Amino acid sequence: MLAVIVLNWNGGDDTKRCLESLAASTLPHRVYLVDNGSTDGSLETLTADVVIRNGRNLGFAGGCNVGAKQALADGATHLFFLNNDATLAADTLEKLHAALTDDVVAVSPRIGSLPASLPRLTSLPPAPSLPLKPDFVGGKGGGVRGGGTPPPRSSAPPLLPRNAEPEGEGVGQSEERAEAGGSAQESALPLWFERGQLTLHEFVIARHVTGPGPTDFCSGCALLVRATDFERVGGFDEALFAYYEDIDLCLKLNGKCLVVPDAPAWHKGSASTGGSESPRSLFYTFRNSRTVALRHGSAEQKQQYTRTWLRQGLWLASFVGGRSRDAGAAALLGMLCARLKPSGELPPFPLWLLWPLAILNQKLPRRDRMAI
Repeated sequence: MLAVIVLNWNGGDDTKRCLESLAASTLPHRVYLVDNGSTDGSLETLTADVVIRNGRNLGFAGGCNVGAKQALADGATHLFFLNNDATLAADTLEKLHAALTDDVVAVSPRIGSLPASLPRLTSLPPAPSLPLKPDFVGGKGGGVRGGGTPPPRSSAPPLLPRNAEPEGEGVGQSEERAEAGGSAQESALPLWFERGQLTLHEFVIARHVTGPGPTDFCSGCALLVRATDFERVGGFDEALFAYYEDIDLCLKLNGKCLVVPDAPAWHKGSASTGGSESPRSLFYTFRNSRTVALRHGSAEQKQQYTRTWLRQGLWLASFVGGRSRDAGAAALLGMLCARLKPSGELPPFPLWLLWPLAILNQKLPRRDRMAI
């Protein structure tokens, strides 16, 4: 039995569209709708095969684990985790299921972005190249997987506009690397590890590739795993609450992950956290990225990543801080909590107490903000 686990937290309209897309799926499945303590009455407008009510918001990791536990008790053999602000093509589940062969531990579809109102960065500051686990996944991938550390780049490549189509280049992909590659997806996790990548649900897919290809992690936005594998590694780490729990899970699974470009999905992005530049989103991003890097990296990688994380963290905090003092303060708070309290939900901290630090960081000359 294939169990599809969808979380709802005050997101009735998004969740309804998600469930409608699942109803059109060509592969039989059972939908487990987990409500994470919604207060807007949205759950009363939704229907699913199984509805689970949590008394409070357990975060993405905790909510998914609750749904998975019930699905396992009901005899599920496969678990598909789907964000409530995502939709699928009718044959996406069928194609993902076919791609999850015995030698594969996780698969994700091609995930395209839906238009969003918030602007986003067009580039990131330079950073050294550093794969998290050079031998984690075999095969081609721009000389990253199985091939050691690629040479440093002189500048960071541009990011894909949020309203871009799923086809073509994604985060961190250059024309040269697309031509030299050969994988459906470039080594996304090393890009995350080397550059402190913020966007988790947009992938690097070469234009000329259509079949399943290896990737270093699969996005929790739309993630299919075997129930036995999920149970074996203890599921998602609930201490992370939200963001980077998918990367952590795939690294714990320690096997081959695939992206399936001809199995499309569309993702609104950061709907439950208020957007990619909201205080909540930035807090979890800055805290959890370092937590996961320190958990899975070597001693040298941890040291190098921390330098990159500090440099880019302060740069990005100053960027969003120019629009919202709370956002800049939340980013700085996430960096502090990564050292002091790397678990749980965004604490009820008065962000205005960090406004002076956020403003000071914003006003520093750019070379000083990045020279860490």
